[in-house]
Amino acid sequence: MNTPSKKEILSVQLMLGVSLLLGVIPPLIMFLMTRKKNLYYCESSRKALNFHLTIFPLFIISGFLLSWGKFAVLAIETVIIMYAIIRIAIQRPYNYPAIPYIKSKVENIEKRYSHVR
Repeated sequence: MNTPSKKEILSVQLMLGVSLLLGVIPPLIMFLMTRKKNLYYCESSRKALNFHLTIFPLFIISGFLLSWGKFAVLAIETVIIMYAIIRIAIQRPYNYPAIPYIKSKVENIEKRYSHVR
């Protein structure tokens, strides 16, 4: 993947910041709009979407268990997203602790042609 432009970096950071308030909606919108157009947007939103889809059930379950459970999950989510925003700003790789519900395009292409080597 090529080095992202400043516009791409700021757009992804904005999407992540808004996702702290709106949850899965901003990554889902960015993923659906850019999955065939821009690999950087697609991969960034895919990672964020997988993270939100992983943490959402924890958020729901924590609300039933303890009164402070939602706040703990929210704090962990905030720290992880802020870490990703910082890593994006300094253009370093990052990974979310997430279940890969949506597979990467790059991984799918490599798997499809792995027998060719």
